[in-house]
Amino acid sequence: MSRAVCLCTQAILADLVPVRRRAKYMGAIGAVFGLSSVAGPLLGGWITDNASWRWAFWINVPLGVAALAISYFGIRLPKPDRTVRLDYLGTILMAITVTSLVLVADWGGNDLAWDSPLILSLIAVTIAGSTAFVLVERRAAEPLIAKIGRYKGFVVSGLVIVPAGVYLLSTLNADSPVQLVCAYLALLGTGMGLLMQNLVLAVQNAFPRSEVGTATSANNFFREIAATIATAAVGALFAERLTGSLSGLAPSLGGTGTDSLTPALVRSLPESVHDDEPETGTADAEAPQPFAAG
Repeated sequence: MSRAVCLCTQAILADLVPVRRRAKYMGAIGAVFGLSSVAGPLLGGWITDNASWRWAFWINVPLGVAALAISYFGIRLPKPDRTVRLDYLGTILMAITVTSLVLVADWGGNDLAWDSPLILSLIAVTIAGSTAFVLVERRAAEPLIAKIGRYKGFVVSGLVIVPAGVYLLSTLNADSPVQLVCAYLALLGTGMGLLMQNLVLAVQNAFPRSEVGTATSANNFFREIAATIATAAVGALFAERLTGSLSGLAPSLGGTGTDSLTPALVRSLPESVHDDEPETGTADAEAPQPFAAG
């Protein structure tokens, strides 16, 4: 729902605000988004602790009603001068392809082996669906997204700053000062700010006004898909490394395998294990060090 509201907001701005002034409005939206991402969880936690977790959801009802009323009575959008022909076949193929791809990223290597029949079938469906989608979009009267714009200036700077920020964050450890963590996060946030809203502007400017809504939604859609795949990949790597690190603690687990670990069991382990020192004494020099990253 929040993504739909965000997409509609960006599309409405493209209809109401000239290109030269649109960046100021996009910047304001980005600032509100960043503030809400920080204040929202804090407010939700406070409401849960002092009232009920249900109010963390109910509080959105009056806010949503107010936003709906303002949007309905206050926004006057230009009427389209033609009837839009929905690309039903392209939408169905895209849904099938994306669903298969997400399931592969979620199940592969976790719930199912990479060479399992279901995973291989989903990979085949993803390849076939993406191929069919491209062929259909080349012939569709009004395709879902047909071209992209050129990225320059701030976008290029963001593409340099974000990897630098990510690399610096990877150098942190449990002893890193809070000020350094905040500085690295600020650098990463600066790069993200240069990228996210400006990429939306670049996409919108590359399309005619009649296709701005479609282009904006497609940009956000593929960004979400990339985030889903990246999250699954990082989660798989983290789980693999954690399991390998914990394998060196087998004597301390009392016969319990690393796949059966629970928070209660971890809390019950000896202090020597919590301090990264195997209970049995000297560890193998080549054994992976558990929780090395803090």
